[in-house]
Amino acid sequence: MTTLLTPRAKTAVVLLTAGVLAALLFPGGATAHSTAANSRQSLAVPTVGRYAVYEITLPHSSAGVTNPWEDVTVAVTFRSPSLSFVVGGFYYGPDTWKARVAPDSVGRWQWSATINDPRGNQRMQGSFDVVDTRRAGFVKADPTSPYRFVTSDGRAFNPIGYEHSLSDDTGNGTPFDEIGFDGQDPSRCPSDPRCITVRNHDGSVRWSAWVTDLNTKTAAFGAGGAGFNLYRWSVDNASFNLFKRIDPAGNVYLEREGRWGDELVRTLRAHGIRVFMTLLGFSAPFADSGHAAGGHTGSTGLEAVKRYARYVVDRYGAYVDFWELMNEVSHVPDAYDTELATAIRQRDPYRHLISTSWEKPTLPAIEIVAPHWYDNENELDSDAITAAMIERLKQYRKPIIFGEQGNTRDNWDSRSAVRYRLRSWAALFAGGSLISWDFSGVKDPQPPFGALYIGPQERAYIRVLSNFAGQIGPGAASTPSTVSTGLRSYALSATGRTWVYVVNARDHIGSTVAGRLRISSPVGGTATFRSPSDGSILGTAVVQPGPNTLRLPAFTTDLAVTISS
Repeated sequence: MTTLLTPRAKTAVVLLTAGVLAALLFPGGATAHSTAANSRQSLAVPTVGRYAVYEITLPHSSAGVTNPWEDVTVAVTFRSPSLSFVVGGFYYGPDTWKARVAPDSVGRWQWSATINDPRGNQRMQGSFDVVDTRRAGFVKADPTSPYRFVTSDGRAFNPIGYEHSLSDDTGNGTPFDEIGFDGQDPSRCPSDPRCITVRNHDGSVRWSAWVTDLNTKTAAFGAGGAGFNLYRWSVDNASFNLFKRIDPAGNVYLEREGRWGDELVRTLRAHGIRVFMTLLGFSAPFADSGHAAGGHTGSTGLEAVKRYARYVVDRYGAYVDFWELMNEVSHVPDAYDTELATAIRQRDPYRHLISTSWEKPTLPAIEIVAPHWYDNENELDSDAITAAMIERLKQYRKPIIFGEQGNTRDNWDSRSAVRYRLRSWAALFAGGSLISWDFSGVKDPQPPFGALYIGPQERAYIRVLSNFAGQIGPGAASTPSTVSTGLRSYALSATGRTWVYVVNARDHIGSTVAGRLRISSPVGGTATFRSPSDGSILGTAVVQPGPNTLRLPAFTTDLAVTISS
């Protein structure tokens, strides 16, 4: 048998000669075995970057298989120079299974795959080299702070998130070409070719919106654009589903939608955006069947849900950084959540952090507090309300990510961008993170759900925040600060640096304020004052080690301060 290996961009695919492929397709029901060690025609060993995704394609006959998703099982053992672990494979399409891994160490890696089929077993093996890259690795909890994150290589990760609809409302076979983007007043839609209208069966207008494709939207939001670094993919929540049925008799998943998911996570990753993935939409299948008490009728139902979770981990785990069990589901027994989270933990070689919604902060299996928050609060209180909510949630001593955030009514008004800016900066300093539900296909659409318009102005604000957040290192913790009457301040300190956010609590339009900031600095150096609106430097001041009283430059709404040696 001959196994040919060839590198591809960011992935590697195992290709077989026509003769071997024919043998592997089980003519007459025979069992085939493929071993790379017997190859005399192998190409050079593929190379992949550390923490990039290495993908293996495993040809195998699906002819005559009733349920290829579950009647055939694939296990791939990966061996690095220092460890060994198993990753599950998954059915991809006719005669094709795949497996994926994100290698975490450099050197020569070996893999061996076993395909179990009622007709017989098949084995394949191969190797690839992992080279060092600048990738930071996966996100995990900061060991020095219960509320913050770091990456595998120790860099701080301060999430700034968003999500949007992924529905194929036009019915053209893809959800990736009708994504809302930089919309205008709906009355302008008919005259603008960038705006599309979706109609109901009776011809009435269902909705109109300015749209773009997935890559354009992600580029505008990602590392090279606004600087968002986290996307929530909430399956079956204004998004395509991944399964046709979850059933004790056998789960069936959706082939086309699974590939859509592949395209989504790859596009996000290409633009420097990490994935917060919700497995279930607005339901917890079999949660009301006595599943978790032991031996009740629902136990087989929960096992089916766990099989679905393992499929999701196998297929997307190498691209994802956070798991969420479900979206806005109440009355789920704690034992159900625990068993489902445990199934994910046992399957996931990367140990991604796990959350759920509605949030269960006291449940040991849930590692992230993930509430949803929609409001139209007074702009003068936005920062204080955000910080207060996060402070209340800190009692659970777990990281806090608001899985959804936006306005309760109109997605846009003349001051919604400023409210969004204040919320986002306050969250960063308070020790929490926001994932904002972006509904930016049209301004002021009065949607039937909470949402936020994230257009050019909002993205410009996030770009400034992202640049500032990139300065804040691991272990950042709140530090005392006081400001003049009429102002509010929030401060962080880590590794000899201090950061302060100051808000005018009196007036955000027209007038400017000046005041004083009292703060203790661990080092002497310079305080740099910046505008959170556009990132411009408004002034500097000399800082002495120990207590300081600094005169603030005049500003209108808010002010960001960096103190460094």
